[in-house]
Amino acid sequence: MNYVVLSELLIKVLGIYFAINAFNYSIYLAGVVAVEGLSDWFVPEVARIGVNAFVAMLLILSASQISKLITPSKVADEEIKNSMGVQEWTGVGISLLGIYFVVSMISPLSNLLSTMNKVSSESVNGIPDGLIATLIGYCITVVIGLWLTMGGKGIANAISQLRVSGVQK
Repeated sequence: MNYVVLSELLIKVLGIYFAINAFNYSIYLAGVVAVEGLSDWFVPEVARIGVNAFVAMLLILSASQISKLITPSKVADEEIKNSMGVQEWTGVGISLLGIYFVVSMISPLSNLLSTMNKVSSESVNGIPDGLIATLIGYCITVVIGLWLTMGGKGIANAISQLRVSGVQK
């Protein structure tokens, strides 16, 4: 097993996690609808399930392309040995963490945008400040996740430099 295969496997596990979330939430939503009936909140909640399912399919189907993107090229085809480099593992781990940040914000972000659309069409005063602050927080999380995903290798280099700084040779 090489690094690309391992990171592809981990991305697929993340996709399965989102598929399970979509399934669990759809079961919950079916129970709520059975008890309370349909309401105005039903469409955004179904959209949330759809977004989770779409992201799950996207992660599972494009795992090989994503893993090639985040795996350092110098170790991509190397076989994994017992003496793996901490820097390579750190870079891949940080990139996977960034992917998780981005993907986990997609569902709440879409739900918030739906809520903001509904509130702005029904309100005279516009969108409440709390919703705008929440939107800014979600967008910051997505930007941090993208930065971690694309810059995981550079961050891993910085972490390794911090580990050895001040050490007498």
